[in-house]
Amino acid sequence: MTSKVIEYVKASDSRRIQTTIVQALGVNRVKNPEFLEYMKSALEDPDPALHWVAIDAVGRMSPEDRKAFGATILRLSVEPNEPENVKEMAMQVLKHQGQ
Repeated sequence: MTSKVIEYVKASDSRRIQTTIVQALGVNRVKNPEFLEYMKSALEDPDPALHWVAIDAVGRMSPEDRKAFGATILRLSVEPNEPENVKEMAMQVLKHQGQ
């Protein structure tokens, strides 16, 4: 089931579907490796709006689970081309993580 959901989301051109899945992953603190891998891809996606949602979702994870995303979130917090709201969200998550 998990693989089919990920395949569907990746094949979708709908940002609404993608952001909804990312939000759900964060709210539900999903630890499934396939979903966590998708979360990483959302942080690497070219769309800053998806970055913001993914950073927010990571911020809802346990401190231990957040560690896997620390380097990417740190990079987004200082990336010159990222919008300020993305940088601010990244800084909040890093501060909460204690990085």
